[in-house]
Amino acid sequence: MLRENIMRHTVCQLATVGIAYALSVINGRKQEGLEMYKQICDAVESVQGVVWGWGMIVLLLGTHLFLTIRTGFIQRKTITKGIPLSVAKEDEADGEDAKDGQGADGSKNAEEQAEAAEDAYSDMLDSGDYSAYTSEWMAQAESYSILDIDQDKIPELMVHSANDGFGWSNTLLFAYDRDSQEIKLVEDIYHYADIRYSDKHKAIVYSDVRSTQMYGGQGFFTLDGTTLTAAFSVGWDNTSGVENYFIYENGSQKEISESESDAYYSELTEIERTEL
Repeated sequence: MLRENIMRHTVCQLATVGIAYALSVINGRKQEGLEMYKQICDAVESVQGVVWGWGMIVLLLGTHLFLTIRTGFIQRKTITKGIPLSVAKEDEADGEDAKDGQGADGSKNAEEQAEAAEDAYSDMLDSGDYSAYTSEWMAQAESYSILDIDQDKIPELMVHSANDGFGWSNTLLFAYDRDSQEIKLVEDIYHYADIRYSDKHKAIVYSDVRSTQMYGGQGFFTLDGTTLTAAFSVGWDNTSGVENYFIYENGSQKEISESESDAYYSELTEIERTEL
């Protein structure tokens, strides 16, 4: 009985010592954990003080100003288009996403396409991106025109160079592609004298040769999407000593009278230009 009591007492002492040791280990690790947590918090606060200090404020503000200027103050579209669209009726809002003039209100969609085209042209003119196509010009760009050549309610953009001193000029013709909703370069036109417009034939009219008293003429060019096509040309030939007038169309030439020739040119109008 005594031996059992001694053994039981010994086991209790050992258990007490083990529990005490375990508690001390746990308490020590807890202190170590608290110290590590405090170190991590101090490090995070130090980094936060650097990241969210004046350096970050200057960086954010500077980036905002740079992108605002580089995109031509794009925020104006939020005011002119975004806000009205956000309070528009659902059917009107759906029309903004429709393409190719399709939707419940086709005319309104055409107006939106026209507005989008003019905004894109304005951005191009403000940024000077058209200059990527003028490196080989003999004279610098000096003016532009916005004209609905094909009368589809979506205008086109023309960027004109100055006269090179010999009567020759360059004109960049851009069109707004409805599918991609991007500006496309249609053609870099090298022409003699100014380009004029035919409302009757929905064409721009110009000559790529220098007319003389002996011969000359001008071509009528129509626009199909983003493709410029030579529809026909009207000219004269006096090389034989007899003045002949003609129209060249679909690969064949047909003689016409002087009055008929004059009728093609009399309805032409000058294209209004705006200085760059």
